[in-house]
This record gives sequence, C-alpha cells and structure tokens, in this order.
Amino acid sequence: MKVRCIAIDDEPAALGILQHYMQKTPFLEPCGTFLNPLEALDFLNSHAVDLLFLDIHMPDLNGIDLLRSLKRRPKVIFTTSHREYALEGFQLNAVDYLLKPITFAQFLKAANKVRDFAEPKEEAPTLPKGSVPTPLDGFLFIKVDQMMVRLNFADIAIVEGNRDYLLIHTRDGRSLLTLQTLSQLLEKLPAAHFARVHRSFIVNLSQCDALDKHHVQLGKRQIPIGKSYREAVFTRLQDFM
Repeated sequence: MKVRCIAIDDEPAALGILQHYMQKTPFLEPCGTFLNPLEALDFLNSHAVDLLFLDIHMPDLNGIDLLRSLKRRPKVIFTTSHREYALEGFQLNAVDYLLKPITFAQFLKAANKVRDFAEPKEEAPTLPKGSVPTPLDGFLFIKVDQMMVRLNFADIAIVEGNRDYLLIHTRDGRSLLTLQTLSQLLEKLPAAHFARVHRSFIVNLSQCDALDKHHVQLGKRQIPIGKSYREAVFTRLQDFM
C-alpha cells in the first residue's frame, strides 16, 4: 500500500533533499513539493494526501499554523532546524520531529511509522509460531498537571482507567495521572504489545509474569481479566510463547 505524500519547505536545498528521499523510498508515492506554504495549503484542500513532510519556519504561514488550518489532517513529520517547537509538534500528534540536517536513515525510520499506521491490522494479531513480537520502541507525550511528559512505550506497565482519567503505572514505580480515556490511549499504543484486559485496565503484555483464567500478574500486581476480553487476551499472549 503506497503512502501519498508531499513536502513543504521554503528552503530549496532542504526541499530537494526531501524530494530525493521520497523518490527513493519504495512505499512512498510523492505527490508534489512546495516552497510556498500557501500553494501547499491550496493543494491539500483539493487533494487527498496521507503524509506531510512539513517545515515550521516559513514566510506567510508557518508549518504549525498550516497544519491547524486543515479540516482533514494527514499524518505529519516535522522537518525543521528548530528544536524548541518539538513539544508543540507532538501535541498536534506528529508522527515524528526531525531536526535538520536529516539523514536518509532518520527519514526512513520516521516514514516507516506512517506505513505501520496505514497497514490494516487485525483485532487480535498473532505471529507465526516460534516468533516473538518486534522490540518495543517509540514514545508518546502525556499531559500531567501543566506539563507534557515524555513516556517510552517500553516503560508503561499498567494503565488504569477511571472515567475520563487514567493512572499510568510504569515499570520503575511511577504513577502518572492524565486526562483522557482508555480507548483514546489504546489507539496510540503499539497493538502488538498492549491489550485491554478489562473495561478499566490496559496492560503491557510483554511485562506479564503469570496469568490464569481470571487474572494477569505484573510484578506484585494482579489485574482482573474481564470475561468479554478473556479470549482475545489469551490469543494475544500466544504471540509471546
């Protein structure tokens, strides 16, 4: 499945590099490059695009404002020389934030994340017998009080839901309270490693120590397995056997 993409950057040299990278990436389908963000905006309002490679500092309209103005937002990978906008970029659900000069290895790693989103997923993915899920890489930002806190996926052990609030328990013993629902967070977590085991709990399957018909154990904590989730949980755990 091809990922349709465009690049927007007011620096011709930087735009040329992005164009070259897009053309040499097999699963990308380049649909255009734009030096002028207003021309890019006009294109985006009339064409379906899956991914933007988007600079931030540009004349007339910066990249963050351009993204906010779109009614239908594609996935976005920010490409910029300015580190200070990283937090704002991730608040807009950016797939990645690449600092110039960008190597092809960095570009490809970020683009692969978008391909993972685009590929269809089964409700209970399984792996071939004898194989194990891929290493748990990546991270997300969550809002805790008035701060955005970076949290590596591998550090998340248990997520406990209480209406619109979540208590995220990490493997090093921290507990972080954030305002969102279990369903909202589950969409952001790697499906191969995280599963909802109860209407109030998500667990990191790779950190499970034991389980029976009614509970899964992570360290000293026993988490209930809801009856309606039981079959899917046991199917998913087979991937780790």
